[in-house]
Amino acid sequence: MKQQDIYLKDITRHIEGVIKAGDENNISTEINEYVITAELAGKSKPGGMLPGLFNQLAQQNFNQCVWISGDFGSGKSHLLKILSYVLENRLVDNNYCAELFAEKAKDIDFELEGNIRRAAKIPTQCILFNIQANHDGIASNIKIDPILNVFLKVFNEKLGYDKTKPALAEIERHIDRKGKLQFLYDEYRRRFGKEWIEARKNTALQPQKLGEIYAEIEGVSVESATQTIQDAFKTYTLDIDGFADMIKAYLDTQTVGSRLIFCVDEVGQFIANDVQRMLSLQTIAEALVTKTAGRAFMMVTSQVDINATIGDLNKQQKHDFSRIQGRFSLKIPLTSANADEVIQKRILLKNEAGNEYLAKVFEREQNNIKVFFNFGESSQFKTEYRTVQRFQNTFPFMAYQFDLLQQSIIELNKNNAFIGNQQSVGERSMLAITQQIAKEYKDKDLDHFVQFGDMFTGIRDILQVKIQSDILQAERSLGNELALKVLKALFLVKYVKGFHSTVDNITKIMLPTFHVDFIEFKEQIQVALNKLEQQSYIERAAGDEYHFLTNEEKDIENAIKSTDLAPDAAGKELSKILFTEIYSEPKIRINNNTRLNYSYGRFIDEVQDGREQDFYLHFFTPMADNQYTDSATLLIKSMQYSNHLIVALGEDKTLGRDLIMYLKAEKCLNFIHSAAADEYKRQIIIDKRKLNAERRREVVLRMQELISDARLYIAGQELTDITARDIRLRISGGLQQLVTSVYTNLRLLTKDYDENTLRTICNDSRATDAFGYQLEECDSEVLGFINRNKQNSVRSTVKGVVDLFKSKPYGWYDLATVCILAKLFKMNKLSFRYDGSMLEDRDLVNYLTASARQANIIIDLEEAIPESQVRKLKTLFQHYFGRPCTQTEAKAIHKEFIEALAVVNAELLSLKNRYHYKFTDSLIQPIDQLQAYCKFTHPYVYTNLQQVEDKLLDDKEDILDPVTNFVNGPQFAIFEQIVAIKQGNQANLKYVDEQLKETIEKVYVSPKPWTLMKDAREAVDQIAKEIEERREKEKQQTLAAIQDKKSALQSLDAFHSLEKDKQSQLIQAYEHLEVSLNTERYVGNIITTRTYQLAETHTFCIEKLNDWTALNVAEHNEPYIVKSKQIGDKTPDIDVATSSKQKPRITVQREKALNVPFTKRVLSTPQDVDAYVNAIRENMMKIINDDKSIML
Repeated sequence: MKQQDIYLKDITRHIEGVIKAGDENNISTEINEYVITAELAGKSKPGGMLPGLFNQLAQQNFNQCVWISGDFGSGKSHLLKILSYVLENRLVDNNYCAELFAEKAKDIDFELEGNIRRAAKIPTQCILFNIQANHDGIASNIKIDPILNVFLKVFNEKLGYDKTKPALAEIERHIDRKGKLQFLYDEYRRRFGKEWIEARKNTALQPQKLGEIYAEIEGVSVESATQTIQDAFKTYTLDIDGFADMIKAYLDTQTVGSRLIFCVDEVGQFIANDVQRMLSLQTIAEALVTKTAGRAFMMVTSQVDINATIGDLNKQQKHDFSRIQGRFSLKIPLTSANADEVIQKRILLKNEAGNEYLAKVFEREQNNIKVFFNFGESSQFKTEYRTVQRFQNTFPFMAYQFDLLQQSIIELNKNNAFIGNQQSVGERSMLAITQQIAKEYKDKDLDHFVQFGDMFTGIRDILQVKIQSDILQAERSLGNELALKVLKALFLVKYVKGFHSTVDNITKIMLPTFHVDFIEFKEQIQVALNKLEQQSYIERAAGDEYHFLTNEEKDIENAIKSTDLAPDAAGKELSKILFTEIYSEPKIRINNNTRLNYSYGRFIDEVQDGREQDFYLHFFTPMADNQYTDSATLLIKSMQYSNHLIVALGEDKTLGRDLIMYLKAEKCLNFIHSAAADEYKRQIIIDKRKLNAERRREVVLRMQELISDARLYIAGQELTDITARDIRLRISGGLQQLVTSVYTNLRLLTKDYDENTLRTICNDSRATDAFGYQLEECDSEVLGFINRNKQNSVRSTVKGVVDLFKSKPYGWYDLATVCILAKLFKMNKLSFRYDGSMLEDRDLVNYLTASARQANIIIDLEEAIPESQVRKLKTLFQHYFGRPCTQTEAKAIHKEFIEALAVVNAELLSLKNRYHYKFTDSLIQPIDQLQAYCKFTHPYVYTNLQQVEDKLLDDKEDILDPVTNFVNGPQFAIFEQIVAIKQGNQANLKYVDEQLKETIEKVYVSPKPWTLMKDAREAVDQIAKEIEERREKEKQQTLAAIQDKKSALQSLDAFHSLEKDKQSQLIQAYEHLEVSLNTERYVGNIITTRTYQLAETHTFCIEKLNDWTALNVAEHNEPYIVKSKQIGDKTPDIDVATSSKQKPRITVQREKALNVPFTKRVLSTPQDVDAYVNAIRENMMKIINDDKSIML
């Protein structure tokens, strides 16, 4: 039995698969074959769909609009066309459309049947049109809203008016209202020999002919009529309200209650995301319903529902839109199930024999169907046959194919794969595609079902040539029928979201029969895929998916494949994935001890990656040229690499290819992206980058999965005890086992060492403590190594010891080895030298933990100190410091001795810095010697004990004790008096006896002043006495001289003429000198006061007196009585009783009076003396004659 024999109707019969809004052929056939599906009948939505729609349409007051939505192939356009036929109730082939449709509904819903008949009784005119097709022919210069212009166009066309020129249509409407439209047709034919319908196309360019007839109709001149026509073409416009008024006016001329329905196909695609178009459509819907009281409305179709269409409106626009959105309150959403049912009932309905045979097939193959066509739980593409009828209804198609094909066409349409816009591929319906494929399979037996790749035939006629050029090329040259079908299938699913085109899924959609061996067929599919990939028809992407390549994608794919990589590129990327992303632990920790951290080396496929280490993490990957997978080989390899943890991954034949493909794509796409000028090409590159990133993620995931299941080996043993699949736990567990096998002496560390442990050891002054200063096995290991070095004349350093015990077979951490060295130091088993100096306990922590110093710290084995030397040093300690040593152990005694020397040294240094005298200079040499001794470390004092003893005791006896006894004794007070005289009373010593001065000087400079203290005491007392006597003498003389000068000033007439406060100011100057003498301790300063300061003060007072006197004379300008006096009379020049009438005189100092010009600088003869005396006399007389006085 062939497939064509199982159909109820001839599968080759003509079925109109193209649903066009303007196509009115075969109307009766369309209605007769139309299927009212369960979805349309409202089975899952009671009160909705067709029953709800016709329930409303059957009522006279219908004030709503209808929104029919659904994806491609759901039958929305077909439904709109059928509704227009039914509501208009045309008579076709002696049958009314409504009657035919009502009969269909009779067996489904009797209420629906009645409502269809009632709705058809209402006089209705329908204007069915595709909005995009009608918009394309509209001129851009028309001043009308684009949406409104389409409605106006189809309305004018409905009435027979010009559909392309709204202004001309308005003129025709005006003529029609006058009842002259037929006159126009007849008159135009009579006058010009042409039909008006044809001639009006050129009216805008030649309005004169219409003007002649229009002038006759209007009763105006031809010129006026022509001008009116021309003005209309220039200025005609129309808004939505005007259009609604126009529709109302038209309906008012029709039968009462008549309806006018605008049936608009594919409005959603036309509006798309254009908010303004959406609002215009809604406003037209509102205006039609409102202005006509529901007699005019619209029914529209869209690929999305109304809410999705308005989704991009902003908040304010949504608010404005909400009040009119209710006009589309009747919504009919169609799903793919609607199309499936139509296809099954119109095309795939089987006859009785066919159903019987298919029932047997289903019973036999239902389990295979579940397996073969299972695309995963999350897949939207299902083949679930709950009943045999479902299988019978879809055969030779599998149920998933309808959804998959529908999504394929939708996505191809979005990516501009079809010729023109195709009105959402309206020229090729699911119905037509299904029939075409069924016809191609009509001669096959019933074991065959449709391979999805064959469905390409159903759409190839409407594909753009450039889109299918690769398939055309493959048909000519590929030479592999299966590969060609696979290529076509991949083309169909290229843009489908949710379908993973893996080799498994491709095998499933390409299965030809139920009897095929799936594994064998999958291998054939893989061969076909490989061939297609090699020839760049397809690419292998992340997740083992295969994608069809467009021409542009192919160019990029070829560029990627030809990209050269560095030889180590794949290895570097693999290393990054393994050691940075999958297992990124830099060190392995043992027993969760933060100090037992070990760095491991890295190997990948027997190639070292990075630095040398004591042990390695070694991955055997599918990237290797010869991957080791069998246990025997892996055991051998693990013995070869005995200090490696081998992680043997399972097989993955495409892993390496995918990783290399990722690297090539990454390199290539980065280069060509900057050079891509074409936006489409840039988008391809962006998509490629996303796919490439996904490819890398997939590689990492596959690698993780392989490692989770990998086998682990160490030194010829498989680690079967590690069962965790968590990668970190799995590998860390293996490395921990490797550490214990590599570091066999790690067990010797029985304590936990840290910095506190080190400080405890270094700061402990006892031979034993809680830490336990007993040689343990780990201590003996370290001490033995240092002993062997010494025997072999090899110098041991801290760094050398630390590094050795860090490596195999020990694996000790640095601080543990340092603590052991410190312990051996404290046990006097060894000592440390740094830059030639021995390290003391106080230095240990800082030096041993400073890694920069460890290489320069030399380790010496300690030698035992004889007991006699120990006793001798203790005796020296007693003699030198005057107290016993508190320590008993040789090293501790040495340490205390040095520390005591440091104390003595500090005391002497303090004394020397405090007293800078001749006798303290003797301390310099002992201090320097002590400072040198303080730097010595154990066992220096023991090895140089006799020398140290002699020097210390000699210095103590000869220098230190005499000096310290003198400074701390009573005689030092006398010495300090001498120092005070020398440093604080030096100026008065010039007035002391020379012998006394010599005595104290001798004491002051003596290195042993304590031997001269008797003479020093007497000299100090006598010096003090002499200085005090001389000071008192000079003081009295100076006071007398001050009094003499003060009296002379007071004797002047001018002084008495001053006010009291000015007199007091002058007298205070002399008294200030008198007061200063009482506190002056230096004799020289007293003499200076008398000889210099008194003269300066006296001169100042005289000058000040003269200034004030001159000022008084100028201010008063009165006659003065001058009292004459005898020579030698010492009474004041001014009579106090009559001073108000006597003129005060200015006083001239004696020095000025004697300062006369004289030609000779030397007086040699009596004549010279007489001449000089005469000159002085003349100068003095001049002063007197100037009414001035001379102070002698």
